Amino acid sequence: FETVPRLGRALLEVTGAAGFNVLLNNGRVAGQVVPHVHVHLIPRRPMDDLGYRWPAKTYAPGRAEQLARAYADVLGR
Repeated sequence: FETVPRLGRALLEVTGAAGFNVLLNNGRVAGQVVPHVHVHLIPRRPMDDLGYRWPAKTYAPGRAEQLARAYADVLGR
């Protein structure tokens, strides 16, 4: 992942894109089709009709706090 910024700068210069998305698919349900870690750099332009926005959802009362505690527990191991 150290090379992503460098590759991104090159991508912008070479393609003339206004920005880019960095995409990592992890697991079949997330769209991973090759069995190794890799990232996609997707050049973006204004009004390109590409989207990577998922609809925002709300948690049930107390659920966000419950998840935060669970993550803290796992990461603290």
